[in-house]
Amino acid sequence: MIYVISQIFSTLALIIFCLSMWQKDRTRLIKLQCIEPAAQIVAQVLLGGWSGVYANAVSLLRNFLCLKGVRNVINFAFIGIAFTWFLLFIDHSLISMFPVFASVVYSIGLLRGKTVTSIAAISILTSLFWLVYNIYLINIAAIINNIITLTNTFMVIYRNRKPAASKKQDMTPDTEQGCMS
Repeated sequence: MIYVISQIFSTLALIIFCLSMWQKDRTRLIKLQCIEPAAQIVAQVLLGGWSGVYANAVSLLRNFLCLKGVRNVINFAFIGIAFTWFLLFIDHSLISMFPVFASVVYSIGLLRGKTVTSIAAISILTSLFWLVYNIYLINIAAIINNIITLTNTFMVIYRNRKPAASKKQDMTPDTEQGCMS
């Protein structure tokens, strides 16, 4: 029964993440991505995936800081401290470190990405890290989540591509907010 509940929370996280990628501005994307890690934390706790719990907690805090407009230097310092703590205190198998790698890579992408498309592009790499980790945990819903996330992300990138100079809409309405300050 615990496994089934974990799969429900992983599925909920999938839905929230996919919805976040279809947003047209960074602020709405980040708001939804403040909810998604919470669902993943519950699923990871139920599965005993402690590095996944840790990485999602870091992601939750990072997303909240971005939403509140915390400056890049503070956010990078937080990420560095979080990664160092992880290296010192968590199981050191390579696969167990994948969620933290994904969190750090996505944090950098979120800090540097000025458009929804650029943020979506970095999520391809992070989804691959999570996919390997979830295969290791045998987290079926999360594996499906990662595959759908990859497919969804490619669709978002395709939708947001700028064909020639005819498309004048820039997908950067909130670059002065969030982590870009």
